[in-house]
Amino acid sequence: ESESYKMFYEGTSDEGKHSIGLATSTDGLTWEVEGDGPVFSSDGSSPGSFDAGGVSSPRVIDLGGGRFRMYYVGVPEGGSQDTSGPSIGIAECTNRDFHNWERVQVE
Repeated sequence: ESESYKMFYEGTSDEGKHSIGLATSTDGLTWEVEGDGPVFSSDGSSPGSFDAGGVSSPRVIDLGGGRFRMYYVGVPEGGSQDTSGPSIGIAECTNRDFHNWERVQVE
């Protein structure tokens, strides 16, 4: 199998909700979007959560041992007009398909 590059990017739905997608390239110039949708999106199951309105600005690091951590910006349901404003979130993934991220609760 040839080596490939992974790029996490921010996308916007027709409704204006931001989410995080994944694209792959073998040459760093031509990119192919992976899957039919985002690999990480807002926490729609928790209305009122800090990232219920969208997620953006992904930064992914390799923690070693097959673990990856994503730092991202979460936007509340009210968007940028919400007085609580955006916050930083953390999610982790333990496989290289990068489709199963779990939010990390920081106390």
